[in-house]
Amino acid sequence: MSDRFAGYLTIPVWALEKPEVLEVFKDYFGPFSAESFLTENQVDEQGWTLEEDQGIKLIKFHDYQARDGQFEDLEELLVQEQVPFDRVSDHQYEYNAERVVFRPDLHNPESNHYCYYPLVELGGDDMVSARELRQMLDKGLEAVKTWIENTSPAYPSIGEWCKATEFEEK
Repeated sequence: MSDRFAGYLTIPVWALEKPEVLEVFKDYFGPFSAESFLTENQVDEQGWTLEEDQGIKLIKFHDYQARDGQFEDLEELLVQEQVPFDRVSDHQYEYNAERVVFRPDLHNPESNHYCYYPLVELGGDDMVSARELRQMLDKGLEAVKTWIENTSPAYPSIGEWCKATEFEEK
């Protein structure tokens, strides 16, 4: 029974311009400069890769031995600093995979979009059994729509959120 398994945390690169955020990431991933995060992919057991979404540069951190597949202190800081993020944790033994999505509402912080979704498949996709789908279809298309909205509501990608809130790269 392990409490350490793979976790992946994706944030926009501009978040590393916030000194508090950079310091916590440096504490977690080692004594790196912001520039090393932006110019190097580190793909060993604990590292990062650079990605892009809607023209927004993203950095995807990974730790294959993260406690419970989470980055609890980092996630708390990102919420406090109003930085959007996605976290996916693999399933391990009796622990289900999960996805956490945070999209700040800059006009009304009380209605921030912080969503936790337990996942039932390794690839991070929601699954429904054929039996459940038949039962929902018997109740009509609205039942299927309701299930989808309850299990995986629509939310903007990090890039879409940054563009919509004008948090674009300078």
